[in-house]
This record gives sequence, C-alpha cells and structure tokens, in this order.
Amino acid sequence: MGRSKKMKIEGTSWNKWGPTLRHEIKEAAI
Repeated sequence: MGRSKKMKIEGTSWNKWGPTLRHEIKEAAI
C-alpha cells in the first residue's frame, strides 16, 4: 500500500541522505 509513497520518498531523499536513508527504507519495507 505504502509502496508508491516510499518510492517517491526514496527518489527525493536519494540525493539528500543517499545510502543512509536507503538502509532505513529497506528495513521499513520489510
């Protein structure tokens, strides 16, 4: 359900936080 929202946040935060945020998102996605 929150997949689209997370994808949008990932693309927007990718340049800001980078891999750090990706790690958190990966854990939250599980």
